[in-house]
Amino acid sequence: MMLELVNDTEYIDTELYNVVGTIKGESSECVKDSHSRLETPLNHQRIRTPQSTAWATRNFDYSKKNCIAYINVDESTSDGDRQDPVGSPLLAETLYEAAKLVPSPLNEEVEVEDG
Repeated sequence: MMLELVNDTEYIDTELYNVVGTIKGESSECVKDSHSRLETPLNHQRIRTPQSTAWATRNFDYSKKNCIAYINVDESTSDGDRQDPVGSPLLAETLYEAAKLVPSPLNEEVEVEDG
């Protein structure tokens, strides 16, 4: 038997922003000696990814010094109008909640989630 799969997808190019936010406070409880940081790429590869992995690679030293977590969701738009973490559905709710805490780089009156 031969099975042929065809991915009939309409690609919509949209402007994409890398968002780096800082949550003020102390994180010593999260990064004690007994805890180890887990750096795990969550890639959902496809053709024409927006290259957030490349940004993280170029800015590795900055991220290592300033970040406790880096979440890489290469495929982040599903309909062109909304950022959806379709590559990591289990993290979706956490990402939405975090996006509510980060000011939009385009409009200071709203958060990234509203953006």
